[in-house]
Amino acid sequence: MVPARHRQHRDMGGNPEKPVDESGERISPRRSFKHWQQTYRNSSEPWTGAERNFASRLRPLITETLFLQMHDEGVRLNELRGD
Repeated sequence: MVPARHRQHRDMGGNPEKPVDESGERISPRRSFKHWQQTYRNSSEPWTGAERNFASRLRPLITETLFLQMHDEGVRLNELRGD
């Protein structure tokens, strides 16, 4: 019902997890800042304004629906118990 994006990709210049080469070889910008894309799981992008607006309009409808369902269940339980 509500959009969720569980993966994010971030483009970076160079792999941040690559170990530093201490062989004495000169670091080349073309190699050290090679395109790197990091994927983050279980992380979502910020919601857009339209998504926030949709969620704020949807919230009272869900709340009212849940309240009515709980009320109906309470009435049925009372009828079963003979209250």
